[in-house]
Amino acid sequence: MAPSLHLKPWQLKRLQFMLVILVCTLWILYKSEVFVATECLIYGSPIYSEIGDSLSPPLASYSLKGETLPWQRVLESRFKITNFGDLWHTIPVNGEYCSRCNAIQEDTRKVTSAIAPAQHLEAFHDQQVEAYLQQKQQILDVAVADNSNKNSDPLINKKSSSCRAPKSTETVPALKRIKLLHSRKPRLEHAVTIVTQLSLERMQMLEHQCSLWPHPIAAAFYIPLVQGKVFSAESSKWEGAALEEALAALAAMHAVLDDINADKSCILDLDVVVEEVCTPEKALDYPVNALRNRALILAHTELVLLLDVDFIVDQDLARTVEDPKLFTELVGMLSQGAAIVLPAFETADEGDAGVELAVQAVQQGKSYLVPHLKINYAFPFHGCYFPVGQGATESLHWIKNSTTQPYRIFYEEYYEPYLLMKKSSVPFYDERFTGRHRNKMQHIAHVAVQSKLALIVHPRHFVIHLPHKRSFAAEHAHRGGKLGGVDHKHKMEGYYQEAVVEMEATQFAPVTTFSHLCLPDANKPRPAETGVGVLGGEMDNPSFKLPEFVDYFEEGVGEYWDCNS
Repeated sequence: MAPSLHLKPWQLKRLQFMLVILVCTLWILYKSEVFVATECLIYGSPIYSEIGDSLSPPLASYSLKGETLPWQRVLESRFKITNFGDLWHTIPVNGEYCSRCNAIQEDTRKVTSAIAPAQHLEAFHDQQVEAYLQQKQQILDVAVADNSNKNSDPLINKKSSSCRAPKSTETVPALKRIKLLHSRKPRLEHAVTIVTQLSLERMQMLEHQCSLWPHPIAAAFYIPLVQGKVFSAESSKWEGAALEEALAALAAMHAVLDDINADKSCILDLDVVVEEVCTPEKALDYPVNALRNRALILAHTELVLLLDVDFIVDQDLARTVEDPKLFTELVGMLSQGAAIVLPAFETADEGDAGVELAVQAVQQGKSYLVPHLKINYAFPFHGCYFPVGQGATESLHWIKNSTTQPYRIFYEEYYEPYLLMKKSSVPFYDERFTGRHRNKMQHIAHVAVQSKLALIVHPRHFVIHLPHKRSFAAEHAHRGGKLGGVDHKHKMEGYYQEAVVEMEATQFAPVTTFSHLCLPDANKPRPAETGVGVLGGEMDNPSFKLPEFVDYFEEGVGEYWDCNS
């Protein structure tokens, strides 16, 4: 006969009371949809405790074609974690792998025992992280120096755009300069600097871009550190490597690019920065806008091309800029309230054939690219995946436009073209935007809505995407994943919508760590708004004369890109 459990009356009442408290607590949490990100509790990886209807599959459960993801292999080799299904719901018993994050660990344990709205938890967590990073700079195993905020730095030029420093409740990436690599090549009098950013996994793309562009490239190079070691979710070569090893490889690449094809390859300047983060998950939250600002500051030339590292540029653009007369007229146009749009394309083939087509296109120009566009060997960039991103460019008109006449287009929301601009007209990027959502759209909206620059499509020059394997972060974002311990997409969308409202009222100021370089009067009307200058008058050279806006849709009515061929 099984023994029976006898409770005294006072014990029964206590048990009932505890059950009531438990039920009420769970109900409050459920209604509040609390999302708690507990950092540094499982061997340096985040644990997600999510209560409500929106329980999402864990990051580590994703796989491509049934294969183990690089991120999973990193956890297996570095943090000795193999049971990915239980990773996100396991209470840790050993914190030795996260000794550098003890402060965050203790503070987060306090948070998990509290009942509060989700936004309060998030703000509390961000404050603790910020305080920890400020007080624990010694977590870096190497000495780093950050001279980027000093006016004595010869690479920093005063900007003419408004911006602001982050508020106490706002978090921006804590990047530290660790190396500055300058090209030894002579500087060109008339040139366009490509402004870009990348991480270790994209070194080969930078090599391609540099070898095919004879003008300067200013690049910000990002190296995330977890427990003092390089983190890479995609490259077993770099994952867990010493920082010195990565810097040596970077210096070697720079030296090679600086020596070979001296008159044909780029003039490369690199701002190498590190960021110490506590978890691999945080290391995946790429600080794209903070890096773009650093690269922009690094540029020496009057004209800059804002571009991603996986694009290459029509080489005819370099020849156009090198012509003193055309350069002067181009600067004149941009000085009167315009930004030049370079149409962006991609190849249908994502392998070696696509790479070869892209390279031939930039070497031979528009006359080579257009026939391949007409037979669907190439497409407008993301024309089938995200057509609104480049839709306002009106690529069909560009293809059929055999003249030297540029044409004006009008901004549409979510438009994200690649722009050729005067450096002094480029506003800072908002550094609150990290990862893949709305970061560039915010900047383009600033240019078109608040600065009110006219968007002019160049009739001949273009950029084209160099095919490559999709990054882990891109794949994860594509699948709707979450990065950084909060609903990243929702957070970025909130920043974006808030910025758009402020831009429409001409009140937006991007958040940046370089706020001391901004001037307060950057939002004054451009000449384009007065009806004179680049939009109201004519340029001296007919090749840059702006035609009156006509309904060029007549040529392309009913024509759409064939995404199925």
